[in-house]
Amino acid sequence: MKSWFSLLLIVVALTTHTSVAFASRKPLAIFLNTHIHPEGVDRIVQLQPGLIRLFLGDWKSEKQVDRLISTIEALDSLDARILVQINLFEYPEETEFLAEVRSLASRLDGRVDYWQLGNESDSASRRYFPYAETDMVSFAKLLSSYSRAIKSISPGARTGVSVSTRVFEQKARTRMFETLVEAIHGNAKEDVQTIDIHWHREYADAEKLVDHIARVKSYFKGSEIEFLMTESNTYTQVARIRKQNGEVARELGFQSEEMQASYGIRSVLLGCAGGVSYTAFGYPVERESFGAKKAFSDHPFALNGLWYSEKKQYDRKQVFSGPKKSAFSYFLLSRLFSVAPVDQCIFVEEDGLFKVLVEGPAGNYMFVWSMRKEAYGAEREITLEVPEFAGTVYSIDTIVAEKEEWPPANLDSFHLEKINISPGAGTLNATVKEGKPLLLLNEEILRKLEESMR
Repeated sequence: MKSWFSLLLIVVALTTHTSVAFASRKPLAIFLNTHIHPEGVDRIVQLQPGLIRLFLGDWKSEKQVDRLISTIEALDSLDARILVQINLFEYPEETEFLAEVRSLASRLDGRVDYWQLGNESDSASRRYFPYAETDMVSFAKLLSSYSRAIKSISPGARTGVSVSTRVFEQKARTRMFETLVEAIHGNAKEDVQTIDIHWHREYADAEKLVDHIARVKSYFKGSEIEFLMTESNTYTQVARIRKQNGEVARELGFQSEEMQASYGIRSVLLGCAGGVSYTAFGYPVERESFGAKKAFSDHPFALNGLWYSEKKQYDRKQVFSGPKKSAFSYFLLSRLFSVAPVDQCIFVEEDGLFKVLVEGPAGNYMFVWSMRKEAYGAEREITLEVPEFAGTVYSIDTIVAEKEEWPPANLDSFHLEKINISPGAGTLNATVKEGKPLLLLNEEILRKLEESMR
């Protein structure tokens, strides 16, 4: 019998993507502020990400440097890679800057796997990135020196930059990005190993992500670049009024716990299918962020989107009413990726039905969901070829209907169901809901997943 994937390839009207195969990994990332209190460390340990991104806002500040180092030490017990981003809000004096970089790399003693210079280097706003389009060669030369300074201390570290969602939405950013790429190719080609794609949307259209990644990657053909995605959410997931590029962020209709959880899951899977090695969803805050100092006096750490306010301001009741459905979905994916690590993801789309086959050394499994611009949660009956990993097939809803205890001690929060397969038919029937990814897995991986949650 042919596999479900080979049979589907016969159909002309399909969109397919196969990710680059990486070493087996847990492709979940999370972006944290520099200073984490004990409550925050506990939550990160519960979530068990595969990659943790931290940033250093002011490289001249001894206080911030000490905070960064203490945070990395506090997370040392986690089996997670660490990424440090050093922000640039002004032109650095190069000799002083590189001396500080070498000192920091030495103090961290190989604990950091990835280093980034600056934030969203396509930004046309000097508030976030001081270099203008005409300065990209200067920036690329500094990036080369930065990379070599770090590798003189940690030869195995990987260095790079990040780019924003709007890289192709605003002409000024596209010009900045293309000038940056040209400058990197001419002055730092051997020194840039990673590009971090930030993905923030005003609509719940995660399905556009694969094409966006492909467009960014097209600028680096022939290069041994690793692509990351350490920011991925919707603007409204932040759930607060704030100024965004001079405008007040809008509350949009799809702001809900379920839709945010769905968006996060789909982003992770489509990021993997697009060839991104680690993808984040959810957004962090700490007690001094966003004018929320009083709200965080009792519980000084939260994860926006995982733990977030549904209103437009913070207070204790809103922020600390418990983890949201995104947190439960993140927890489920984290445990699944722990027991069944990912080598690659194969993505197939036909008539608004999305399938992502996850392949790895512990066995394969599949996610399926419908996105046909129908009402969220609308049911759709589907027929699938029996996957090669079959045997006894189970389905799990990746978004909880009712939130129960945190952290989940079992799969009771998620709807688990055995799928009947007709003998000799070679197909299985299932019901999927608009926007709600369904996980299909066999009995062996299910058993490991259940054990990991105890």
